[in-house]
Amino acid sequence: MMRKWKIPVVFLALFLLACVPVAFSAVKTYTGVGKFAMAELASPEQAKEYARARALQDAKDQAGVYVSSYSSTKNSRLTANEVSAITNDIAGIAGDVEYSTTTGEVDGLPVVVYTAKVRVDIDDEGILKWLAQDRKEQAVSVSQSTEGQKRITESINQLEALDKQYSRTESAEDKEQILKDFDIANQKLLAAQKSDEAWKQAYHGNNEQKALSLYKEAIVLYGKVLEADSKDAESWASLGAIYGFLDKTDKALGCYDKALKIDPNNSLVWILCGVVYENAENYGEAVKCYRKAIELSREPQEAVEGWGFLGYLYQYGLEDAAKAVRCYQEAIRLAPGDSSLYSDLGFAYEELENYDEAMNCYQKALSINPDNTAAWGNLGGIYKEQEAYDEAIECYQKAISLNPRIKFYFQQLSEIYQEMGRMQEAQEAQRKAAALP
Repeated sequence: MMRKWKIPVVFLALFLLACVPVAFSAVKTYTGVGKFAMAELASPEQAKEYARARALQDAKDQAGVYVSSYSSTKNSRLTANEVSAITNDIAGIAGDVEYSTTTGEVDGLPVVVYTAKVRVDIDDEGILKWLAQDRKEQAVSVSQSTEGQKRITESINQLEALDKQYSRTESAEDKEQILKDFDIANQKLLAAQKSDEAWKQAYHGNNEQKALSLYKEAIVLYGKVLEADSKDAESWASLGAIYGFLDKTDKALGCYDKALKIDPNNSLVWILCGVVYENAENYGEAVKCYRKAIELSREPQEAVEGWGFLGYLYQYGLEDAAKAVRCYQEAIRLAPGDSSLYSDLGFAYEELENYDEAMNCYQKALSINPDNTAAWGNLGGIYKEQEAYDEAIECYQKAISLNPRIKFYFQQLSEIYQEMGRMQEAQEAQRKAAALP
């Protein structure tokens, strides 16, 4: 069984995303081009695959430019990692991949250059579905996309460099070592690709059987990589993440333990350990891991992530909203321009029944990002509890205008309309809610 992780389980760049509006035409298509210069070592089939992977990334980058451009007009402040997550999760290849070859020289070496042309489609429905997810699931997507694409890109670059190095090398012994390095790099590439595809199949394609099959293939590939180089901390961590997805707690922790023995100062792996312990409801160990991650943080954003995870643990695991408040405050001290942090702080205040502070937090969140869907929805919830129905309706309608795929907002509107005796509007809101998953 695979676990629907409550919080990110792979390398992390951000731990939160504010829900933002994205308005696309029905379908947008982008064409990407990728090249791979094949010398002696890579096979034609491998060269085609490497070119295809680069072309796919090029197409996604183009789609990301559109997302980024649109978001800037709405004051959404999407980071590059957030844009990457959206495009990586929802982009689908349209039609067949086109290949061509040319011959030439690169750095004085004769090569065959394989060129791939890939078209990808992005539709507004897919974007709205992505934004309607729980924000922690969005954060998982950010993490998966960031590290997955990084590993794929680095592996292809390494493979191309090794191919050229092999051609320049005359020593049979050196050639044999390069061949081994090439094989390991190719195994890492395949493992990263299968893991990335498994993630999309499980969480966005709703095909758990296909995901399980891909994860098992990735486990075998990482096993071969680690058999050749047991000091590869990144591969140990990647393997641990897969076991985490598969709900194999002991194996996940064993992999992370090996990664930390190699690189004990990696704050992100400490967070990964905390995630596993938290999902196993071993909250004491999870707290220790998150605090260790904060202690080892080299960049402010790493510390923000650590405080955010610790805040979530206190709020939702240990049900200690007061401690959660202090964690979010520490995160805000380091990232005062993060709208979503104020939303989380506001919700923690709500659990403490400090509604004035909660409202102040939501209003601060909206002053930073007027398109923060969660802040509008939570503010509407407070107004609803206070029976300030006109204000609540205004907030929920604003939240719905930003993302019309969140069922809860329609349900809340229906209840409010019923309380006001506006039955026709209540029925219409309930009808819209029923039409959503």
